[in-house]
Amino acid sequence: MFGINMCIHVDIPNVVCYGSQVGVLNTPFDENKVNTWLDTDDPAYLDGYALFGHEIISIARNAWSICVVLISSEIYCAGENKYGQLGSGTIAHDSLGHDWTQVDTQGLNFDRVIMSDTRSICAWNTQNPTSENVLCWGSAYSELPIGQSCGSNSPSWIPCFASSRDIIATPTEAYLLKGMSSISEIQLNAFGGCVIANGNLGCWGHYDGGQGCHSDEQTAVEFIIPGCTTELRVELSGTQNSAPSISSVVITPELGVINTTVLVCSINGPIDPDADPLLPYEYEWVLTTPQGDVYTYTSVSSSTSNPLDLAATVYSTVYGYLASPGDVIECFVTITDIYGASSTMQSNVVTVLGAKYFDADSDTYGDANAVPLFVEYCTTDVDCDPATSPSGGTGFCINSVCDLGPLWVDNNLDCDDGNPTINPAMTEIQGNNVDDDCDGVTDGPPGPSITMMSLVEEYKIPALIILSFIGIIFVGKLLKKD
Repeated sequence: MFGINMCIHVDIPNVVCYGSQVGVLNTPFDENKVNTWLDTDDPAYLDGYALFGHEIISIARNAWSICVVLISSEIYCAGENKYGQLGSGTIAHDSLGHDWTQVDTQGLNFDRVIMSDTRSICAWNTQNPTSENVLCWGSAYSELPIGQSCGSNSPSWIPCFASSRDIIATPTEAYLLKGMSSISEIQLNAFGGCVIANGNLGCWGHYDGGQGCHSDEQTAVEFIIPGCTTELRVELSGTQNSAPSISSVVITPELGVINTTVLVCSINGPIDPDADPLLPYEYEWVLTTPQGDVYTYTSVSSSTSNPLDLAATVYSTVYGYLASPGDVIECFVTITDIYGASSTMQSNVVTVLGAKYFDADSDTYGDANAVPLFVEYCTTDVDCDPATSPSGGTGFCINSVCDLGPLWVDNNLDCDDGNPTINPAMTEIQGNNVDDDCDGVTDGPPGPSITMMSLVEEYKIPALIILSFIGIIFVGKLLKKD
């Protein structure tokens, strides 16, 4: 809302505007109209569904133009285009009110549009508030955070037009904000603008306009627009919000990691210089395979340590992938204070190894009590040269790990590695007081009892035949007695 007009966002229709209307609002559009202003007490209705087929979710306007963002992320602008306010890559050398024109948003999604009280416009995405998702266009007399004023030395990525003011007619990335994340607010005015990002306040603009001029060295984020802006320092009445920090992030164990290891990511010394309360920590586990595939697992916790069970974690339950030799795993921890300032630290890197177990009875099952021998990931036999490989071996690469010979296997499931007739492949023998199949139960459950009904129902043997057979046995026993 700027001075001579205002708009109110309501349910039905989407928007009601009052005051000076820019040509297209409450009179039919006429491209030959000389006077585009209509001061009236009657409201003008903007029905997003009727005009564009979608709901309006954000609106910005000033005395010269109006822009709306639709729920479909499209942006439309109308009114004057003398300074490229329509965002179509063109300008009009007149003061006429131009009809609704779709803005070239370069395939990005937006949910908010803002305007200065002159002729500058920016759009951004509050759901993904990074600098890459901020586009600006219109008058660029230091109002826009594009990082460069127009002129003879202007880079090719800014389409400038000769004017009393610099003009950006094609929506352009906010290069001045490059690298910023967590942008929570942007404001534009006649000579500059300000942004709140990562809990810090930063401003840019024409020095003569007094934007952010300083009297001390208490600074926020600093921006410079070459040619028309000097370095700005914002004087804050309170304490500047500083980002929290972490002393270190460590994954343990660091060595001997296999696909059944439980890793723990621990953070040391999380502090906030301003003593602001911290939100729960975000742990992001990143697994990268030798082939370059990346799997991530994110967990939020108030604890300063976070476990990751490689045998039963999201890698296998969600992605269907089990950690394998050669995989590299690292942990990224982000800490954030209640005002949005955050920092991220990366842990050490651990590598998943292969594990071999001694098979004394050569039944292809390793000793359940054996200490594993770790072997390296390999792609060819050259990687397993006994002269250079830490684990020695036969010199062959088998199943992506270096082979150690026939007495070393990939499992440790043998409960009696001194007897080749005892292992998980055996069938349990009843009554011998031995756990033949290594299921942890000696002799296992008793076998099923056979009854006449089970013979009839399960084996489909006619009851008459069964009774006849029983009768023959009974008569035989009687004859034997005699």
